[in-house]
Amino acid sequence: MTKIGQLQGRFGNSLHAQAVAANFLPVVAASVCVFALFGALFFIQLDAFHNELQLRGQSLAQSLSRQSELAALLGDRAELERLAGTVVAVEGVLYVAVDAASGERLVTVTRGSFPALDIPQRPAGNAGGFDSRGASSRQRLVDVAAKIRQADPQRLVDWEDSAESKAPLGSVRVGLSTEGYHAMYQRSLWSVIALGFVSLFLTLGGHRSHKNKILSPLKSLMAFTRQVAEGDLTQRAAVVRHDEVGQLAISCNEMVCELDRSRSQLLHALDAAHEASRLKSQFLANMSHEIRTPLNGVIGMTELALDSKLSPEPREQLTTALTSAHALLSILNDILDLSKIEAGKLDLDSVPFNLEAEIEKAARTLAVQAHRKGVELVCDIRPDTPQWVCGDPDRLRQVLTNLISNAVKFTSEGEVVVAVSLDSEAGDRLCLGFTVSDTGIGIPPEKQAVIFEPFTQADGSMTRQYGGTGLGLTICVRLVGMMGGGISVSSQVGTGSSFRFTVIFGRATDPAPGKDVADLAALDGLRTLIVDDNETNRRILAATLQNWRVDVECSDSGTAAMEVLQAAQAAGRPFRLIVLDAMMPEMDGFEVARRIKHTLTGEPPIVMMLSSCSANGDSTSCRNLGITRYLTKPVSRGELHDVILRALGHEMKQSSTEHADIRQGPAADQRVLSILVAEDNLVNQKVLSSLLRKAGHSVELTRDGREALAAHSRGSFDLIMMDIQMPNMDGWEATRLIREKERGTGEHIPIIALTAHALKGDRELCIDAGMDGYVAKPVSRALLFQAIEEATGLSSVAVSATGSTPIGSAAG
Repeated sequence: MTKIGQLQGRFGNSLHAQAVAANFLPVVAASVCVFALFGALFFIQLDAFHNELQLRGQSLAQSLSRQSELAALLGDRAELERLAGTVVAVEGVLYVAVDAASGERLVTVTRGSFPALDIPQRPAGNAGGFDSRGASSRQRLVDVAAKIRQADPQRLVDWEDSAESKAPLGSVRVGLSTEGYHAMYQRSLWSVIALGFVSLFLTLGGHRSHKNKILSPLKSLMAFTRQVAEGDLTQRAAVVRHDEVGQLAISCNEMVCELDRSRSQLLHALDAAHEASRLKSQFLANMSHEIRTPLNGVIGMTELALDSKLSPEPREQLTTALTSAHALLSILNDILDLSKIEAGKLDLDSVPFNLEAEIEKAARTLAVQAHRKGVELVCDIRPDTPQWVCGDPDRLRQVLTNLISNAVKFTSEGEVVVAVSLDSEAGDRLCLGFTVSDTGIGIPPEKQAVIFEPFTQADGSMTRQYGGTGLGLTICVRLVGMMGGGISVSSQVGTGSSFRFTVIFGRATDPAPGKDVADLAALDGLRTLIVDDNETNRRILAATLQNWRVDVECSDSGTAAMEVLQAAQAAGRPFRLIVLDAMMPEMDGFEVARRIKHTLTGEPPIVMMLSSCSANGDSTSCRNLGITRYLTKPVSRGELHDVILRALGHEMKQSSTEHADIRQGPAADQRVLSILVAEDNLVNQKVLSSLLRKAGHSVELTRDGREALAAHSRGSFDLIMMDIQMPNMDGWEATRLIREKERGTGEHIPIIALTAHALKGDRELCIDAGMDGYVAKPVSRALLFQAIEEATGLSSVAVSATGSTPIGSAAG
């Protein structure tokens, strides 16, 4: 774009540009027309002057030719020179030249300032006048010639030539200067130009003054509107005219007054909204406390009852009650999470964690539910996926749990597959892709965008049939967005759904040493048969084992597996390891194991059983059938690797994927703690005292902060568990007074906060208040003892590794 085009683009639509165009362009066009008209008139006048000059020169030349007839006939040069001198004396005549008929120059007379050498040569055949310019003087001139003829007695008048005139005696040339005419023409032209420009400038000046008179109030209004746009509503536009511009200023002032009133109303509404938000947060905190407090009693007492000896019917009833309580707690957590996310009060952690272990935790929590429905739950972690990453494991597990729970909920048969892969990496930033796909009822296309909205499900009848609040996917979308990724869904009704999301993690270093080369060498070439009716399971297991250089074959049924085993034994290449699925149609894994035991000869192979859920009597059946290991699906890569090596006779250290089983009662090397519990709720007192006393600790109960202070003053305790919200004196104040007392003694007793509040900042407030730990209600037994161990630095419960179940051990 040219500079003019840019200026037009910038100013072409402004009133200033339009006013300039409306005033300047017509004036300029008129001025150009006037100048063109005057120029044409001057050219016409100049041509007339030129013709007049030629006529004058012709008249002088003819007059001189008649006077020179006798002198030319006699050859009297002196007379010719005298006659020529009289003509040169005439104003404007530069020279007179008389030539003989033969062409000889007889007389040349010039004006004193004009050199004779500047007399031009006359063009051949030109009998009239012609324009020329002096060679040295550069004077413009007109050269006119006339012939000298001998007079005819028969000629009636002098200027009438007879038809039979005699040959000319010579010729006379007269040169007249045109400088005077040109000078006069130039003076007139410059005068007109000067007058035109003066008129143009006066006209434009008048237009500019008139334009400024019109546009100046508009510029003031523009400056005023800019101030209003910047938020200054105290200014008012000055009304200096009583035309349309003045009416515009009045309208602007009215508009600003209305804006000022509207802003005041909005500020008042904003204050009210902030107050409503504060009250909502306070209400949520109070509701969290009021709901979690009795829920803690329900869950705690139910778990304690389930720990006792019960007949099947009461145990089933209590288990159902416990499941319902956890479902209620899950709904409450969803509402609180959504509230915290919408208020921008949910922060993410960034810590190194084992990605495979977190995926396994999320899957294992729903494995039993999937098994009860006959749904296969499979984890497919691609080999290129890093095992250790840096991020928020709790929130990742929350997203996975929500998606897997939905997949299991809406799938009545088939499978649910959790796939993880590395999408991309840039430096220390890893983009991981997670996919949770199922073979369930599917989602209609028109509902796929709605399901991510709060309190919304694809079909209203789903709430009645499947339950749920419609918050799970909304929370997933918000959490995934906070973790730098996005979530999408692809689904077909009757076929299933696939939810895919990406998360940005940091790269983390594995704190544990990697697999030894010797461990991998032990698996190299190991002949293994995988027997599973689920194609996805077979594919994942085969890919995992092949990545460890295991020689793998697969069978999709027990009958086919027996044929493969017998053919391999006949060929002298028996399988060393057989991995069986427990639940298969026609012939299940236990029947295959029985036939292997009674059919195959020679060294018995290592048989491993994979099941979605262990049942009563499975351990005995496995022991009787010679099954070496019994694993619960989904099986992580690390667990599978370690279990195979143990089955082959290799000693392995406890894997990071193995689980801790909390046992009741103190261990031999465990210290019994004296614990002060400050809790105003009687049910919660019973729950806490029962849990702690069953773990072997001594417990003293108080009902508020004052009683806790008195008990702390008269007794010696190893730990205080302090409820935050209590009558008379709350936990904050009691902790503050204890810490002030300790400043003088130098002592420090660990204090763990017990609170039913679960909003953002509660943990930080507890730590800032001088507490050493935080446990949210309802109290989880595992989290409770973990908090005690972290606060005291001592083991509060016995911990034993129970990764896979070796058949024949005490765990069986």
